[in-house]
Amino acid sequence: QAKGAVWEDAGYVGVWHMTGGSGAETDATGHGLTGTPTGSKLPEMASDANAPVGLGRVNQTTAGKYNRLSVPNYNDFISDHSLFTVSGWFKSTDATGYPRPMSRKTSYDQSSGWEIQYNQNSKTQCEMRGSSGTQVTMDGPDVTADWVHLSYVFNGTTGTAYANGGASKKSGTIVAVAKRDDSMAIGNNSNGSEQGWCGSYDEVRMYNGVQSDARVKSEYLAMTPVFLANDGAKTLDPEAPELGECTLKKVRDGEY
Repeated sequence: QAKGAVWEDAGYVGVWHMTGGSGAETDATGHGLTGTPTGSKLPEMASDANAPVGLGRVNQTTAGKYNRLSVPNYNDFISDHSLFTVSGWFKSTDATGYPRPMSRKTSYDQSSGWEIQYNQNSKTQCEMRGSSGTQVTMDGPDVTADWVHLSYVFNGTTGTAYANGGASKKSGTIVAVAKRDDSMAIGNNSNGSEQGWCGSYDEVRMYNGVQSDARVKSEYLAMTPVFLANDGAKTLDPEAPELGECTLKKVRDGEY
């Protein structure tokens, strides 16, 4: 099976591993939603070797309305524009203004699209909006102190925000996301007219559907150091039995 088909068959619209450094970022699903570096300070966009999963990407190092990773129109790959989940790892070096980790709007109160935004000069308060200015605000960990995994579930008129698999969580009422025909952005809004993400991001994903609490948590845990150090079963399920060492013994030629 093709590598991209694995992500596509698992229900993802787009997956960006952030291995492209300063260049274009390939969509791992095979949908062709390649992220294009866009902005006026592109020399600041580079690889981040200290990301949670392999390499990450630095969006910009100077606070301001500068860079973004522009992702093409994904309408052909989503079943319902009001039912989806977006997630990713983020770390900020400067929380000035209203920085956007992800967005498919050009202004906060547009009547179509969606966006994720940190509150003004806040290191902890992150907001999600559907197709209006109505928002759900979550108090999460300090995004300047360490990497934070953010997940946002858009479920019609209900929005649920998660940090680090649900260590922080907030649900509330939003206006259901209405279809748009423009690009999505990672690190700013769609046209780069707001505060760009000053810092880095890694392993950004968009899922075609509403993820459950358990799914959000397991996706986060699967990218944590404990899981990546080959103790995944115990990380996802503390009650899972310990597995002993396996020895391969030859019985006869061709049989083990």
